[in-house]
Amino acid sequence: MRKKLEEKVVFITHGSSFWGKALSDLFQEHGAKLVLGVPSGTKCAQTDNRIEVPIQYTEENSWDNALKTASNKFGQIDVLINNFNHPTAKQTLNSLDTTFYSTVHNYLNSVFLGAKSTIPHLKAAGGGSIVNLVSMYANIGSPASSALASSDGGIRTLSKSIAVQYAKYNIRSNCILMGLFATDRLQNTDTTVSTSQIPMARLGNAEELIHVVLYLSSKDSWYITGTEIIVDGGFSNA
Repeated sequence: MRKKLEEKVVFITHGSSFWGKALSDLFQEHGAKLVLGVPSGTKCAQTDNRIEVPIQYTEENSWDNALKTASNKFGQIDVLINNFNHPTAKQTLNSLDTTFYSTVHNYLNSVFLGAKSTIPHLKAAGGGSIVNLVSMYANIGSPASSALASSDGGIRTLSKSIAVQYAKYNIRSNCILMGLFATDRLQNTDTTVSTSQIPMARLGNAEELIHVVLYLSSKDSWYITGTEIIVDGGFSNA
């Protein structure tokens, strides 16, 4: 098997989450050196090719400290995966109140700060890739996901702006718009209604997403920037 990330250093946010674990396992198979963001106060593990770093994503200093730790360990940063967990509560505009502001703060602001802090490291490495995982609501409206759609839509357009601004440094920035997947969050949930709305009539599985992330992280997609790949089984077009 050709290792697509041989000797590349990859920073994955929320490294202990379902997607963080799935991505780190695949990326390690492809030769990556991993930096996994974990909650502040967590006892951090470390091996020769994999470290955990405590981070508060809404604080710029915390990003800077985590990246400094990663750079001191591995010498550079080549890829940033913004893997942020999304709220599941459905709310209308009239019931949002502080939820709207906290969602934008926790997701859009965190992605902005992450990019701001990571880009100098990518420039120093001669280029790299930023991959932002967001929901499919970044591209479509939803009567009950106004906060999530606003935050993820902002991440989507921020990603495009980063792509244009930093292309001259060989830095790419792309989004993956996620549909509904069989994750730990859905294990005890009745998915009949959800799958009935999906043209492919099933939830996605982890393998179907993480290989797309791998593609956008590697040189296989070197001429792709400022765009998004929708992985939702056709939901967005239904």
